[in-house]
Amino acid sequence: MVKATYKNNLEEYKKYFTHTIFNLNGGKKTLIILGAIVLALVGISFLFPILFVLAILFAIVFLFKVLGYRGGINKHLKTIEKNYKEFEKNSNEYEFYEENFFVINKKGKTEAKYEDLIRVEETKEFFYLYVTKVLAYIIKKSGIQEGSSEELSLILKNAVKEKYKRRGK
Repeated sequence: MVKATYKNNLEEYKKYFTHTIFNLNGGKKTLIILGAIVLALVGISFLFPILFVLAILFAIVFLFKVLGYRGGINKHLKTIEKNYKEFEKNSNEYEFYEENFFVINKKGKTEAKYEDLIRVEETKEFFYLYVTKVLAYIIKKSGIQEGSSEELSLILKNAVKEKYKRRGK
């Protein structure tokens, strides 16, 4: 068994949200593909000058994508900051077992099933257990009170199999 506690923290939430949008929900891939197209079109535009116009159009799309992602992230984070007093009051305790885990907060103790998670991400500092594309339980490795991050990693890998991803190590 592994026990952990996580108290909401705005700076950590910003990391989580940015990680989720850019790394997991296509933001990073989209920007890389658009950037590569722009570079390729600029590179071959010397042979076919009309492609330079196309490169400019893709560059404009690329710029709007970047601004759109940043704008969406900033808008969401401003809403969280506005309601920060309520946000920072919330915390969860977690108990992880081989077959399930429990989330304990001011609403009570709830059993959760690993099969209901759509993915699990491990980063250098956190575990993110996603219940939707953008909503996750956040477990800070330094918040583990019983057991270790290695034990939790093993429990999660065995429980969710191919849904488990490790990043930034």
